[in-house]
Amino acid sequence: MKAAVDGILGLREKIGTRTIKIEGIYPHPKRDPGVYRFSPEFLRQFLRLTTYALALFDREGCGSELPRTELEEDLERRLAANGWQNRCAVIVIDPELENWVWGSSSRVATCLGWQEIPLRHWLSERGHWPAGAGKPRRPKEAVEAALRLKKIARSSSIYSDIARHASFDYCTDPAFGKLRTTLQRWFPPSAA
Repeated sequence: MKAAVDGILGLREKIGTRTIKIEGIYPHPKRDPGVYRFSPEFLRQFLRLTTYALALFDREGCGSELPRTELEEDLERRLAANGWQNRCAVIVIDPELENWVWGSSSRVATCLGWQEIPLRHWLSERGHWPAGAGKPRRPKEAVEAALRLKKIARSSSIYSDIARHASFDYCTDPAFGKLRTTLQRWFPPSAA
């Protein structure tokens, strides 16, 4: 997640923002459940050091079965009560980060060691990518299967590379849309 977000934040022209000065991207030691449960306490140390706080995590594996929007609203309320009112956002990716991977471009196949058409065909033959669907049914498992066959280790550099080369214009994922509009609101492009 850190590599993907870092890659996305570096593409200010693609996301439609001015340059963003990042104080840091801090993965929670307890991963997705830690972000959901403990962000208010974890982010308290940054209250006076940064202008905004952004909490991102995967819905799957966070320890709650609530829908994405309810998880976001719940954590945003708790962050606001802890001093982040009007300067925080929560992005819950449903089901997980790999959902964003498949919305990009043919670069995804290249980063996974494939050509675009053979990868999609291979995933479809194995039931990962249903006919007519825009993305694999289980995005993380599809990434892992493609890498496993090519004997490529899953690494943050793959996600960073995909993010750097992605086209965001056609991404329809609601969590990505919220991330993009939040960043545009917080960091509008500078007037020319």
